[in-house]
Amino acid sequence: MEPSEVAVALALLVAMAIATTRSWLRDTWALATAMCLTVVWLLVSKDFEGPVLVSISEHHGLVLADLPGFAAAAAACLGWLVGHRRSPARVTAEPV
Repeated sequence: MEPSEVAVALALLVAMAIATTRSWLRDTWALATAMCLTVVWLLVSKDFEGPVLVSISEHHGLVLADLPGFAAAAAACLGWLVGHRRSPARVTAEPV
């Protein structure tokens, strides 16, 4: 693996972390960005896949390198949903 591939992977991981963090602030664009970056991560991580964790078919499966992408996507979705549940627009004032 070349240093440029490592740099691209690290930059992608940092971008996924930022988008995931922003999705906890109810940022829909950050959620969409995190989902897109997850797809890109699944394509980029082919160079350093690691062991197969779950085999889907003879030539397909879930590998160790796929986990950061799925973790970022799950955290972004969870953060976005939790952020919308805590939305100030949905909070009702107590009667005086």
